[in-house]
Amino acid sequence: MKNTKIFFYIIVALLTLTSVVMIYTTAIERGTDLGLYSSYVLMAIGILSAIAFPIANIIKHPETGVKVLIGLGLLLAVFGLGYALSSNEVTFVYEKAGVSSPGASKRIGASLNMMYIMFVGVIGVVIFTEIRNLLK
Repeated sequence: MKNTKIFFYIIVALLTLTSVVMIYTTAIERGTDLGLYSSYVLMAIGILSAIAFPIANIIKHPETGVKVLIGLGLLLAVFGLGYALSSNEVTFVYEKAGVSSPGASKRIGASLNMMYIMFVGVIGVVIFTEIRNLLK
């Protein structure tokens, strides 16, 4: 909890500094540059905290970490299935979009297949849940 407050105060201080400089500066470029750089810093803080806090939570509560790892494993399995089902053919649409390598085509196809598999899975779960609720 202590680390959360520290990050909160750092973010508020950066946002306040950026706002003050952008409002009261006479050189528009200087204010814009500071706003851009502070947004980079805030983005880095967000990315680091999005990575660090879940890892710290998994270390504190390992029983929930197992569930997270099972979920990640299932996502990787679905991606692997999508990758196995995709082809490495570079179609006209891919060439038009600037994709020229077979590897990139296979990764795009794998991502699309993963999305289709997840969509069908979600629809299946919704239908199963509704049928189960009807039978109760």
